[in-house]
Amino acid sequence: QQMTPPDEHHFKKVVLAEGLPRPVMLDFDARNRIYIAESVGNIVILDQASGLFKKAGFLPTYDGNEFGLIGLKLDPNFEQNGFIYLHYFRKDSVRMECISRFTMQDDSLIMSSEKNYLHIRHDNTCCHTAGGMAFDTHDNLYIATGDNTDAFFTHYALTDDQPGHLFDDALRSAGNTNDYRG
Repeated sequence: QQMTPPDEHHFKKVVLAEGLPRPVMLDFDARNRIYIAESVGNIVILDQASGLFKKAGFLPTYDGNEFGLIGLKLDPNFEQNGFIYLHYFRKDSVRMECISRFTMQDDSLIMSSEKNYLHIRHDNTCCHTAGGMAFDTHDNLYIATGDNTDAFFTHYALTDDQPGHLFDDALRSAGNTNDYRG
């Protein structure tokens, strides 16, 4: 059955911010302020009431290709504990994706508060990263990871096990139950 798209009058475009270098993820606190992660490593806070930005911190990341700071999620009890979860690629290693918890204090990221929960090995190739994070009703944190497979030059399922096609083969990542990617 053919679906009819809804009329345009059902939608309203609202520009939250302009001029941010590579914003990738956002979350709202209880005061309706917007925390924005930029893949270059910046964390900024937009106060919607005043329209003003405040730089809350900088996380050194490797931000080539699709890498960098790729995820941000405020703790369900953020107003009480100040915990913020960040999903990023370590600056000292293109091959290491990290999920860490930090503490925000007085609108500033406290770098020394980092508690790393997970390291995910990555191949030194581009493509298909993901950084989404969400809490369930029991405050369990779920993360989304990409499969780190280059699908640009193939028109087939990403299970190409031919010699020389390692990065076209998701059997090494998303198709591997011993791997967190995908």
